[in-house]
Amino acid sequence: MIDITPLFCYTFHKMIYCGDKRMRWLKRNLAPLVVLGSNMMLSIAVLGLFAYVQRVQSDLDAVMRVFYLPRVTTDEVESAIGGTNAPDFRLLSTDESEIRLSDYIGTSSVLIAFTSVTCPYCKQVYPSLNTFAQRYPGIQVLVISRGEPSENVDLVSEHSLSFPVLNYTDEVGRSYVVPGTPFFYAIDKEGVIRRVGYGNSLADLEHLAAAIR
Repeated sequence: MIDITPLFCYTFHKMIYCGDKRMRWLKRNLAPLVVLGSNMMLSIAVLGLFAYVQRVQSDLDAVMRVFYLPRVTTDEVESAIGGTNAPDFRLLSTDESEIRLSDYIGTSSVLIAFTSVTCPYCKQVYPSLNTFAQRYPGIQVLVISRGEPSENVDLVSEHSLSFPVLNYTDEVGRSYVVPGTPFFYAIDKEGVIRRVGYGNSLADLEHLAAAIR
């Protein structure tokens, strides 16, 4: 019968010896490992926070695009472009004709309305705009609507609008420093912006247009 006791003792001794070496190695390197692990966890947390902030900013921008919430105040718009020549533009209308602001300068005053198809307040002001256009034929009303061309066509039909509705572009929005909707620019015959502001009623429109009548 083979005696395995020496083999068992040797194996057991090696296990203890190796385990002891691992323990010494672990004790020697525990602090650096903890620091490394902490740094890795901190880096992951920072990256996660950055990704979350980016997502929140993206969601906020999306909300602002949908509802076109103001980024600047009326006073800031007034300070930026009030009393200056209105930036000219060339935009397509819902009937696919090309319209320039300069087409009207020198012949009539202009009331520009920046609106959005997703803006509930804009829907409330369209009837007042129709009434205003009929009451003041010497003032050309132009609506620049933020929406798909097909949506703007539906807008004209739904509200029986009697004035040009133009397709919005980011370029014209930036040039006019548009803060929100519905926002209006009263421009005199010389092409100078005389008054700006929000409007929700016929009285608001008449107050804005008083500077150019």
